[in-house]
Amino acid sequence: MAVSNVIYFGADFAEVGRAARLRRLNLHEIYGDFKGKVVDRDEVTVEYFQSWIDWAKENNTYLDFNSSSFSHPKSGSLTLSNPNDDIRNFWIEHTKRCRDIANAMGEAQGDPCIMNLWVHDGCKDVSVNHAMYRNLLKQSLDDIFSKKQPMMKDCIEGKVFGIGLESFTVGSHDFYTAYASKYDKILTIDTGHY
Repeated sequence: MAVSNVIYFGADFAEVGRAARLRRLNLHEIYGDFKGKVVDRDEVTVEYFQSWIDWAKENNTYLDFNSSSFSHPKSGSLTLSNPNDDIRNFWIEHTKRCRDIANAMGEAQGDPCIMNLWVHDGCKDVSVNHAMYRNLLKQSLDDIFSKKQPMMKDCIEGKVFGIGLESFTVGSHDFYTAYASKYDKILTIDTGHY
């Protein structure tokens, strides 16, 4: 299991100035330098992170990356496990693009970018069909990870529950532990989700 010294910051360069002495800085996709443009999550590209890549080089810092499947009109309570094909495919495309960005970051820094994938998917009410949601999540992950990205490493992060989604969590710790073991992914354990 890989360990990374990661600190999460907002998107303000001044705010992260003190991170120059750190080895790695983790960015969420929502921290892109969009220069005032409205860019939906399934349209994001590395151009919106070039200023971060340049900043990291100037400050001798490596970048790691996270997709951002929350705080969006299409996130609701299900993203990669959503039975609605349009919504699920939106989030699959978002995550694929995040992996492309992470790979470009890794190439620019000469060290693989660690790309963490976490989704909040779950149900507030009792779900009678856990297998359906987990199968959809597995299919989404298989699709997302089908493209080899040599300069990034995939991490997957489970959780026990989410606020408002306490009854059933699709990407449980057990689900992601089994997936990581079977498909050689790094397992992230975020104590804030336990």
